[in-house]
Amino acid sequence: MVKLEELTANEKYREGLEKLSVREDPRAQELQNAATQRAEELMQAASEDTDDMVPA
Repeated sequence: MVKLEELTANEKYREGLEKLSVREDPRAQELQNAATQRAEELMQAASEDTDDMVPA
């Protein structure tokens, strides 16, 4: 989760997504959607892993 937060908070990552969002190319939109969806899936998986932990 920490690594994912570091990546998505990275300025170059955000700039890359912003550049994709202004392009007219449908593949650029597809790539942006895939990156966003994958980040959401990883965050969901990380939160589910912590929910399954049993307190010591």
